[in-house]
Amino acid sequence: MLYFLALVVLGPYFAVQLFLVVLSINFNELSTTNTSGGPDRGSLGFVAKIKERVKHRKDKLNTVKPPPPTGFQRARLRLRSLAKDERFNNVILVFILGNTVTMATEGVCSFETHSWCVEFKVTVEILNVLFSFVFLFEALIKLMGLGPVEYFKARMNLFDFVIVAASVGELGAFAELSLSLFHAYDMCQVYT
Repeated sequence: MLYFLALVVLGPYFAVQLFLVVLSINFNELSTTNTSGGPDRGSLGFVAKIKERVKHRKDKLNTVKPPPPTGFQRARLRLRSLAKDERFNNVILVFILGNTVTMATEGVCSFETHSWCVEFKVTVEILNVLFSFVFLFEALIKLMGLGPVEYFKARMNLFDFVIVAASVGELGAFAELSLSLFHAYDMCQVYT
């Protein structure tokens, strides 16, 4: 039993070693057989010349440059490089930190009636709108630069997109509510 186990475990190793030795011996024989320099089909000199021709043709193909990007392609390449730029992502992280601080201070004046609370609440709302537009701008840059397939492939981008969509929806609802309140206020002014 132990013999068969050793044969199964070590047999393939010795077979591969034997194959490599035979291959090495044949390689050395082929490289020393043709000393005349002519293109003999059995020698490695012929193979080397073919490889040189293939390399020369590949070099010719590589010298042909694709046409420069124009219009939308150029803009998309710039947006792609911006979306993958570390400095851009660091700026967005600073905005995320600012948004977090703004959201944390949102409830400071909930139960207070100080005179500065009204201005503070307005400032917080303005900052929320500003942050929403910055995050919308970031999502659009990444979506246009990376393309929809690559953008939505990353789960973090999908999460960001859902948050931005909810934020923009909230802004739309807020704008509509404030617009209808403004119209109601105007109507009250007209009839009084």
